[in-house]
Formats: sequence, structure tokens, C-alpha cells
Amino acid sequence: MTVSILYEMMRDLGDGFLTHQAVEHYWNMFVIDYLIGNYDRHLENWGKDLDDRGVRFPVPVYDCGFSLLALESDEELAGLIGQPGVTGIFIDIHNIVR
Repeated sequence: MTVSILYEMMRDLGDGFLTHQAVEHYWNMFVIDYLIGNYDRHLENWGKDLDDRGVRFPVPVYDCGFSLLALESDEELAGLIGQPGVTGIFIDIHNIVR
């Protein structure tokens, strides 16, 4: 999916206010991704659906767990504390050697 296709999907929502919110949410997500170290965001993590009346709406963002270390055990997370690349709540995944 390309950015132009994503914008087309947003325009297809059929409601100017909803389209504006979707575009704003899309760009705000880049800031959140940066803050949580999500380098796995791609354009396939966005979508839309139809309600019972046939009205399109954006679905919640999905596939964010990787950046939040959802697959790590408590022991692995405890082992990360104090390692180079781990600063406060931000973990630079690229600098951690396993």
C-alpha cells in the first residue's frame, strides 16, 4: 500500500470531519511510534470497515505489540534494564545485542 492509496481510503470515508481526523491520527501515530521505538509501522497496519448501515469508518491501529516488547518474558525484560541502548522508558531495539 502506498501513502496515496491510504489517503484515498481516508477520502472514501465520505465525511470531511472524519477524513480530517483520520489524517491527523495517521500523522500523530508517527510521533507515538518514534516515542515507543516502533520501527515496524507500515501502511498495512491501517484499515477501514463498514458499520451495519454501510458507513465506512477507520478501524483502530493494530500490530503495535512488537515495539512494546510484547513477546519478551519478564526475565528478558529485567535483563534489558541497565544495558546500553536502554534509556528511561525508551528502548532503542537496534542497539541491543541478544
